[in-house]
Amino acid sequence: MERTEKITRGTPKEVLDSSIAMGKAYMFPYYINESVWICMHDSKRAVNVFVTDVSVHGVQLSGAWYTWDEIKKNGGIYQSEFDALRSITM
Repeated sequence: MERTEKITRGTPKEVLDSSIAMGKAYMFPYYINESVWICMHDSKRAVNVFVTDVSVHGVQLSGAWYTWDEIKKNGGIYQSEFDALRSITM
């Protein structure tokens, strides 16, 4: 039976190269249960949320799904409140 496996340092280079070539390798920018700040440009505020899930097409923040395009349109996700507030003023 085949199952999902974590890519580790022990993963053969051929498997890694094959995954990249087939478009099956992804790097996700956030971890589950990570605290991040999301910008709300329409209301000029930053909100502290938790990453509850991450997918290829979007991210779930405190239970609400957002596509990557929606996040970009709203102003982005930031690791610190300062960075989030600074992006709102720009």
